Amino acid sequence: MDEILLLLLSKRAHKEPLHATTRALAAELGISQQSFSRKAIGLVSCGYIKREGGAYLLTKKAIEEAKSLQKALSDSLFGGARLDFGGRVVRGLGQGKKFLSIPKYKKGVEKELGFSPFPGTLNVNIPPEEIELRLRLKSKNPIIIKGFVQKGKTYGPILAYPALIGECIRGAVIFPDRSVHGLSVMELIAPMDIKKKLRIRDGDSISFSVECEGC
Repeated sequence: MDEILLLLLSKRAHKEPLHATTRALAAELGISQQSFSRKAIGLVSCGYIKREGGAYLLTKKAIEEAKSLQKALSDSLFGGARLDFGGRVVRGLGQGKKFLSIPKYKKGVEKELGFSPFPGTLNVNIPPEEIELRLRLKSKNPIIIKGFVQKGKTYGPILAYPALIGECIRGAVIFPDRSVHGLSVMELIAPMDIKKKLRIRDGDSISFSVECEGC
């Protein structure tokens, strides 16, 4: 994939127009302003970039190429072991916030997944045809956030699978030991408020993918 497209992608020009000078963008790539302009004109002609009022915006064609590259890299690194999900955000019951605020669970996520979780889960209602994928995922070896006993109460383990959420957030799909949700709802966690980061609300669509050996 062209280096200019990768740079614009990293600056979220697939989400909204990017206002930046050719001089600044060329400097980031370590090429001359003339070379950048010449390449950018070619990418516009080929339908990868739109110019809107001097801003840069990646087209659907560029986004599809980026997705193809992502899949190719995933297939190369993980043997094609990737499950793609999509659904709609639904309101939760507040249980995720309650449990992820417990220090022992929070420390467990930090230790096993490498990030401090935002106190709350994002609940996604998946379509019936993806329930089989959910069952397939849960049958694979998970990362386990250990349970514990606190003040005489038992808190069960959490099964976790690292996930890419909304194409830009590294988080995880989790399966709590005692979930109040049915098979059609999957719970996601991340280092930040996913709704705020992706600018979504209840009822909006969202996609996420999980990479695992042998899926």
